[in-house]
This record gives sequence, structure tokens and C-alpha cells, in this order.
Amino acid sequence: MTSRSNALLLSLLMLLAPPIAFADWRVIVSTDSMTDKELRKAETRNESGHSFSIYRTPSGTVYANFSLSNDSLEVLDTRLPTYRIDKLPPVDLDRSNSVSRTIAKVGGPTLSDSRPRWVNFLLFHGEGNANSGALREIMDGTRIVFRYWLFDGGYRETSFDLASAKSAIASALDIPAEASVEIATEEKKRKDETKAALDRCDVDFDAKNPRLVKPWLQCREATMERFRAKIKGSRLE
Repeated sequence: MTSRSNALLLSLLMLLAPPIAFADWRVIVSTDSMTDKELRKAETRNESGHSFSIYRTPSGTVYANFSLSNDSLEVLDTRLPTYRIDKLPPVDLDRSNSVSRTIAKVGGPTLSDSRPRWVNFLLFHGEGNANSGALREIMDGTRIVFRYWLFDGGYRETSFDLASAKSAIASALDIPAEASVEIATEEKKRKDETKAALDRCDVDFDAKNPRLVKPWLQCREATMERFRAKIKGSRLE
């Protein structure tokens, strides 16, 4: 076989190569046809055919996506799902969605987005190595359960195994698989301070009052900017 034939065969094998597999999770690699930039996401599917994936956007932020199976006739309600990792407190995405809508009205970032068959939600601001927070909880977890409400009433639950998620997510996002305990302690301190500052914004400005939405958002943006500055200025990062 000639070197040209070998090259053609190798190219064909690369095109036919399956996604990078990590047990129940896999890393799917694609290329943006407009920018030629490589896009990577970590994804898993459960026995019901529902999928759960995690990916980084061009801006660097990290989102999760929960999608119903293509074989399912179910349609999601406008009320967003709630999820729970192991025995941690549940996270109500619908509660954050009301905040997201308010922020979006004045040009802020989207915390969550949904369609009849799927929902996206923000997991990580993208700076640093996710040593703590929602993304780290998923990476270190063993099981995540979603309770989702149906358009025609009622709700159902479905779950995903997280046992092999850590390596797949680390590969897709290009971050360390293991957290640094020292950095995680510092991050928790910064996040607790930031949460307290955001709570003060909610007290000082009523986001439901149209006249106060802009100063409320400015207060939150200033708080998050201080948070990002602390991340960049930390000696541990």
C-alpha cells in the first residue's frame, strides 16, 4: 500500500473514530463551521434516553444541558426542573429563572434558557479550575436526579450516573479532574462574601420595581466584578 493510500486510510479512520469514552460518559468533539474553533462537550445518556451534557461557551462560561429523549413524547412545562446531587440540597432552576429574566431585560447574561424539549443552565463562570461550586459538585458526585414538570400537568423524575463524569468533564473543559483543597477553601470564602454582597443588592434594590432594575443589576455587576478581581489577584490561582 502506498504512503498516499496509508494517509487516506488514516484520514478515513479518524473521521469514523467514535467520541472519547469515559464509561457512561463521553467527550464529543465538533468544529464550528463559522469559526473553525473546536467545540467539546461531556455527555451522558440514561436508560430512558434522556441526556445530560456540560460544555464551555465561546465566552468561557460553562453551561449544563438537560434534554428529553428523542423517543419521548413528553413536553417540558414552562416551570424549570429541580436537580439534586446525592444528598446535597436541591437546586431549583425555576427560582433562578425569574432572576435570569430580569437580568436579560437590561442586557445581562443568561442564567438559564429553555425550550419544550430541553433546558440550559449556568454552572460555572469559567475562570480558574472549578475547585468548588455547582460544577465541582457534579464532578465529585455519584448521581444527579432531575425532577421535571410536564406541559400537560404533573412531574416526573430521571437520574444520571456521575461516577465517571469527572474525567470526561475535565477533558471537555480542559480543567484538572481533582480539586485543590487549599484553593477550594479560599474560593468558598470569596463566594460566601460575594453571596452576602448580592443579598444586600436584593435588599437595597427591588428587582420587581421597573425603576430599580437597572441599579439592582449595576449593584450585582459591581459585586461580580469584585469577585472576578479577587480571583485574578489571588496568589493561590
